[in-house]
Amino acid sequence: MKQIEAKNIDIIRRPGTWRHRWIVWLVALVVLCGSWPNVCGAPESRSDEYSEKEYQVKAAFIYNFMKFIEWPKETTGRDADGDETPREPKKDDDKKDEPITIGIVCDNPFGKAFEPIIKKKIDNKNIVIQQFGCIEKYKARAKNKAKYKEEYMAEYGKALKKCHVLFFHATKGHNYHDFVELVRDSSVLTVGNMKDFTAKGGIIGFVVEKKKVRFEVNLTAAKRANLKISSKLLRLAKRVIEEKKATEDKR
Repeated sequence: MKQIEAKNIDIIRRPGTWRHRWIVWLVALVVLCGSWPNVCGAPESRSDEYSEKEYQVKAAFIYNFMKFIEWPKETTGRDADGDETPREPKKDDDKKDEPITIGIVCDNPFGKAFEPIIKKKIDNKNIVIQQFGCIEKYKARAKNKAKYKEEYMAEYGKALKKCHVLFFHATKGHNYHDFVELVRDSSVLTVGNMKDFTAKGGIIGFVVEKKKVRFEVNLTAAKRANLKISSKLLRLAKRVIEEKKATEDKR
C-alpha cells in the first residue's frame, strides 16, 4: 500500500481546532480505501456500475470536500481550511438559512448513500439533495425538439447555478459538458466520476485505480469558479491540474 508522507501526518496531528480532526478523518478514508479495496473501492466485478459501497465512500468524500472549500459570499462561516471565521453583519442576509445543496444530474448512483450525510450540518446549515433529470430525456417533452438543450437550461439553469455541488455520473449518452459550461462561472463545485472529467473542465473527478477510490482536482477550474480549495485537501489528491500543468502525487 502506498504511504502518505510522514511530514503531512505530522502537520495534521498537531493539536488544535476541529479542522485537524477532519483532515485526519479524510486521510484515514484515503488510507482505508487503499487498504480494504473490497470495502471502499470498486468490487471485483464492475458489472454493477452502481456499487453501493463505492458510492458510500464517494458520498463521504463529497461531504468532506465541502468542509475544505470556501465559497464566495456564502454564509457558511468557515474558510477553506475549515476554520470558523467571524462574519460581519450583512444588511441583506436572506441566504443565511438556505441549505447546502448537492445536485445530482441525470442518473443517481448513490442509492441511500447520502442518508447519513443529510442528517449532518455544515455551520448549522442543513444539507439537501436535489435531483435533475437527464437533458437527453428532456428532449421527448421539449416544445422545440431542435432546441431542447436551450429549453432545458432555461427551465433548470437557475436551480443548477444555485447548487453548491453538482455531481455527474458516467452514463452512456449523457453529455455533461453543457452543464459544466453553464455553471463554470457560478461558484459551483462540479464533481464527476467519468474519465477525463477534470481534464475537460470539471473541478473534482473521482478515479478508481486498483480498486481504490481517489480523486483529482482541476485547480484552474476551481479558481475560475472563484472557489478556494484548502491546500490540505489538495495534498490528498492523486493529481492537481493547474494552468495546463499536471503535478502527480508521488505517494
